Amino acid sequence: MTSQMTGWKELLQVLNALNKSYQSLIELSKKKHKALVFIDLKSLEAMNETEAKLTQDIRQLEERRQKALIHLAVENRAIKKDTRRRRRSACSCRSSTKR
Repeated sequence: MTSQMTGWKELLQVLNALNKSYQSLIELSKKKHKALVFIDLKSLEAMNETEAKLTQDIRQLEERRQKALIHLAVENRAIKKDTRRRRRSACSCRSSTKR
């Protein structure tokens, strides 16, 4: 397996883990809202600890994501910091069909 393929797999794994962590954070947010409504301080305290762990995990995953992107950029020199996906405008398509 090529190094670039490994880089893409790493990025995919990290993005999936980030998605899962953010989904967990959203669910926790909903639970925290309910605990606030019912003034359940004991539950809030426990949820704050869980939230701190989730945000720490997200920070670490974000660092891994950035490293994976840098690795891919080094492997594929065509990727630059300001590289954007090229878009074909409707105008350029039409002009190529005119004779």
